[in-house]
Amino acid sequence: MNAPAGFRLVDDRIVDVDPFAAMFNVATGAQMTHMIFAAYLVTGFSVASYYAVRLVKRGSEYDRRAFTLSLLLALSCLVSFIRKRTWPEAKAFLWSIVLLGPLSVIAVEAGWVVTEVRRQSWIVQGYMRTSEAVTQAPGVWNLFYLTLTIYFVIGVATIVILRQLARVPITENAHGAS
Repeated sequence: MNAPAGFRLVDDRIVDVDPFAAMFNVATGAQMTHMIFAAYLVTGFSVASYYAVRLVKRGSEYDRRAFTLSLLLALSCLVSFIRKRTWPEAKAFLWSIVLLGPLSVIAVEAGWVVTEVRRQSWIVQGYMRTSEAVTQAPGVWNLFYLTLTIYFVIGVATIVILRQLARVPITENAHGAS
């Protein structure tokens, strides 16, 4: 916790716990704003990356519209869009957008690693040592492996579904594009 709040420490015991005060402390505004913007940027660049690949391969009007919306979501190249009312069509620009999808995910993860790993975010600053935070509860490894399995199944299912969707051609009329 960056700004511990919502509890008191009395004789090495945590008392008067207020979960809302703990969750909505003085650091909440800045951290929520930061992560909401990061999530929109990653989502926008990831979607833009996909549609940039489709445009490089001579995509449809639907692909162009989806690409435009995703770039607007990511707030990318907004000045160019306002001035020219269109996105640059150079392949170099589209390939840079393709790279921005995975790079935006890497940037968010790297930011988390730099910020959290050294600080050990599960430790409450000034109240708890690292050695005190390690759990000895039974079944932790079972829950860990179960969680990994669930995410693995979700990942495989996502890949299978996306591959099946990629094989089915989408007509222009199906999306109202003209």
